[in-house]
Amino acid sequence: MESYSQIKTPISLPKEFEVFTQSFREGEKLCFHFGKFPFAVSAICRQVEAGYIVELFVSGRETNIEGAAIGHVMRMTTAIPEKTLIEGAIQHLWETQLEDIAYASAVAGGIGAADFPMVVTRSDRDELLMFHLSAQTRFRDLAHDPKLNRVEETAWQHNLIRSFGVKQTASLLAEAELKRDMVKKYETKEDLEIETLEKKILAVNQRLRKARKLGLLDSFVDEQRSNRNVTGRS
Repeated sequence: MESYSQIKTPISLPKEFEVFTQSFREGEKLCFHFGKFPFAVSAICRQVEAGYIVELFVSGRETNIEGAAIGHVMRMTTAIPEKTLIEGAIQHLWETQLEDIAYASAVAGGIGAADFPMVVTRSDRDELLMFHLSAQTRFRDLAHDPKLNRVEETAWQHNLIRSFGVKQTASLLAEAELKRDMVKKYETKEDLEIETLEKKILAVNQRLRKARKLGLLDSFVDEQRSNRNVTGRS
C-alpha cells in the first residue's frame, strides 16, 4: 500500500515527540490513548464473556495544507481474548496494519461522522475527545502551523469534535479551556483569573457564532440552548 508520507509532504519531528501515551483503568474498563504524528488513537475496551471487544477511534490531519485538520479518519472494532494482552495487541495492530489504513483513510478525507455515531458512555466519550483535542493541538504546535486567533481556534476545535458525530461542543470546549488555564497558571506562576464553566461556555458560544458568520464551521447548533443540561448525552 502506498504510504501517506509518500503522497503528502512529511514533517520532521524530534523523535521524543513522535509517540506519547496515556491510559487509565477503572474496574474492568480500560481505555488507551496514544499518538504518532499525524494520528491520535483511542481504544475503548469493553469486557464480554469471551474476552474484550476493543473499539478504536483515530483522528488525523493533512500535513501539506496550512492548519487543516481532517478530524475522525478511521474507526474499527476488534476482539482480544485476555486483559493482559490488550495494550500490546493494540500497539502491534497499529504498527503492522492500522497505521497504513489510517493514512489511506486520511487521504480519502476521513469518515462521515453521521454514518458512525459514537455509542459509548458520556465519560468515555469526553475522555476520548479531550485527548484528541490535546493531541491534535500538540501536533499543530510541533508542525509549526500558522497561529490561529481565538475564533479560528474555537472553530477548528469545534470541527474536530463534530467529526466524531458530537453535536453539542460548547461545554466540552469550555472545559478544555478551563484545564488549559489552570495548567498555564501553574506553569507560569501567573495570577490568572480563572473563569467559571458557565462563563467559558458563553464565551465559546460567542466565538462559535462569529465563526459561523465567517463560514468557518462544518456544522453549527444553538449551543447555549443545547447545553442547558450540560450532563446530557449528545
